[in-house]
Amino acid sequence: MMNLENALKMLSPQSINLINNAKDTSPDKFTTADVIMALSLTSTRSRLGLNALLAKMQGNASDAERAINELMKFIRQYAPETVQKASGCHIDRCMAVLAEYAFYEYCRTPATRIICHDCSGKGMVNPPDTEQTEKPGAKSFPQLCQSCHGKGEIHARCRCGGRGEIQDRKKTRERGVIFYKKCERCAGKGYASLPSTVIYQAVLTILPDLNQRTWSRNWKPFYQSLITHCYIEEEKAKKIFHDVTSQ
Repeated sequence: MMNLENALKMLSPQSINLINNAKDTSPDKFTTADVIMALSLTSTRSRLGLNALLAKMQGNASDAERAINELMKFIRQYAPETVQKASGCHIDRCMAVLAEYAFYEYCRTPATRIICHDCSGKGMVNPPDTEQTEKPGAKSFPQLCQSCHGKGEIHARCRCGGRGEIQDRKKTRERGVIFYKKCERCAGKGYASLPSTVIYQAVLTILPDLNQRTWSRNWKPFYQSLITHCYIEEEKAKKIFHDVTSQ
């Protein structure tokens, strides 16, 4: 048997080359054809899970598009009545926003590069007003953003370095041995989640009358459930592939 991640790595052009040129003809070894057949069977039973994992691992835009389309099918079937009613004739646009952001959050890792909030992706920032007041009439010039060092992007990894854990100073001090605990800032994920206010603002461009209370009570839980659904489908795809290759 083979796990799904290794199978997807096998299908990179370089890996296929190595497999095709391999001398080992053992019946226990999987050929490229075996892997493709197993992936095909997995896709018929968990299309979202397979495409989601492909997009996360390889960053392929077409895989991401297929995964989002599958997520949209789920949304159309299970969107709460309150959300559907509030969306009105704009339901498709609103659901597309939720699907895209939920999938983006699912694909997020400590290595994900995001727009720098301090310079809004420009790489340069205007000097503080205090510097201008010290020299009336002096011209001010943009300065290099210190957060991203002019790149306009930063990593999404948390201050814990993407490890998801930090040193428990109290226990370490009490017992004389280094202890670690889950990072409270990122809840052990190793990266900062996209603030839900970003998604709310995106929906507001379509539904300007949607208030914060309605968003928090009806929309936000549904949005979070879409992220969870992506992870559930990924695990489902992994299990199906495992079962298929174990036969």
